[in-house]
Amino acid sequence: MGTFTTDLATLRRRARSGDVVRPAACAAQIQHLRQAVRLELGVCLPRSYASFLAECNGFSVGGFHVLGVDAEIAADTSPLAAAGFAGCLATNRAHERARLTTRLPHRFLVVAANRDHVWGMKEEGSFWQIEALTRREVQRYADGDAMLHALARGEACLERI
Repeated sequence: MGTFTTDLATLRRRARSGDVVRPAACAAQIQHLRQAVRLELGVCLPRSYASFLAECNGFSVGGFHVLGVDAEIAADTSPLAAAGFAGCLATNRAHERARLTTRLPHRFLVVAANRDHVWGMKEEGSFWQIEALTRREVQRYADGDAMLHALARGEACLERI
């Protein structure tokens, strides 16, 4: 049994019509994402996030999204990909462009988001929930596993769960 199996089973049971909890990404897809993030964004994909993707290639529940492997990397032609299901690389490309435009000093790898907040890893390896508009640090997590478990359990701003 995987690290996130119990949390994801509960999330799948609670998901409503229109919510999406994707199946696992394969090892090759995760490796492609890892390489693309390192080459394009200059950061390493957190081990905890790679482990999460090996059990769930992202979800979208109640306006909250944990990002998955991008359709372009996964060669995904499913309806989810066609509907524009958020990918990690594309989302972080946009965040990096915004960071450069606003001259913020630190990179932040986004792995989850809703309308008001983003969750992810700072350049030095700490894991945070950050207010999207103000960039105010809301909560620091002990590590990536703690953050991803909280997200999968619905403890991080999931209004419907």
